[in-house]
Amino acid sequence: MKKLLLFSIMLSFMFGIKAQNGVQKQVTVLNHNQMINVPGSQEGYYVTNDHKIVRGIWILDLSEGEKAGIVIIPEQPNHEAKTFHPGDIIEYGFVNGERYISANLEMNQSPRSVFLEQILEDDSISIYLYGGIRKHEYYFMQKGHGAILPMKDGGKEYRNYLRSKAADCPALSYLDNNPMKLSRYEIVRIYRAYTECNVSLYQRTRWGVHGRVGLSHLNEGLDRSFNSGISCAVGMFAQINLDGCFSFCPELNFLYAFNEGHELYDKMKNESSDYTQFALEVPLLFRYTNYKSVKKWIPYGELGPSCMLSFNNGSKDNSGSTVDKNRSRRNRFLYGAAIGAGAECRLNGSHSLTIGARCSFAAGGKKGREEQLLTYSLVVSANF
Repeated sequence: MKKLLLFSIMLSFMFGIKAQNGVQKQVTVLNHNQMINVPGSQEGYYVTNDHKIVRGIWILDLSEGEKAGIVIIPEQPNHEAKTFHPGDIIEYGFVNGERYISANLEMNQSPRSVFLEQILEDDSISIYLYGGIRKHEYYFMQKGHGAILPMKDGGKEYRNYLRSKAADCPALSYLDNNPMKLSRYEIVRIYRAYTECNVSLYQRTRWGVHGRVGLSHLNEGLDRSFNSGISCAVGMFAQINLDGCFSFCPELNFLYAFNEGHELYDKMKNESSDYTQFALEVPLLFRYTNYKSVKKWIPYGELGPSCMLSFNNGSKDNSGSTVDKNRSRRNRFLYGAAIGAGAECRLNGSHSLTIGARCSFAAGGKKGREEQLLTYSLVVSANF
């Protein structure tokens, strides 16, 4: 019995050592394959001229112009230091999506070997950018596996290709003859507009009408307090496209606000005077709309200055008579700002419905007669 027990203990000890050695060996292999970050570099890959793909290496993150002419791979545990020029490899890139191909081009009437950055690719074309000459950008187009040719006439051939892909999207026909600036952003944006039939990505100047309703809060000196009241406004607006998602939205509104007030120095008499504001309001808002989204409801945010011109400058007490003009006289001009957010629903290529919330602040007047009006509103608008 003692011999059997001793034999079992020896077996357990031997298997325990073997298991520990197996675990230790596995951990060692993982540590050996672990990549070490090289400062000033990004993880990437390259393809040799015999089509061998080398992955899991670090490549120096150079400037855009330098990337067009050289690839520098610093020494690292799993790769020796190397330097490549156009023609030495087929392509290289980074895990963030940047891809560069080696190409022989004729630029400025002289042959040149370069690395071209691929900025767009689909099943039929590829668009490349070369930015290695004094920060000037040159764009090239390749159909299938054909020759890489410079984009001319404002990318006319590229536009014709996009129109053929969007033959079933007549809502974008107004873009066909619009001039296009050759830039990375514009090339990708117009591609998305045509292929997704997304009219939101190319905005025209639009106009529309809107209305809002909400609460108003008034502060007017030390001798008078006001309850929260109601405010409403109707008006028209324009939306002027600035650059893609940014637009300038001037408005012209007719505003009504009402607040019931109380004379603080004479509360025992329960005297009150109401604040009634009829004014012309002109907000000048800058709006960001996420037109990159392909969803039906597109979020937006807006912010900008605002001014107000009052049509009335008197208050009424609770019996309907005019209160002392020296204390009831309103400030004719108020200045402030507005901020808001909401969502735009595209109904079709030309019309949309917008629902949002807005906070507006306006103030003005001399010392002792300051007037501050704060409104919180629900806004509904439609453009044409």
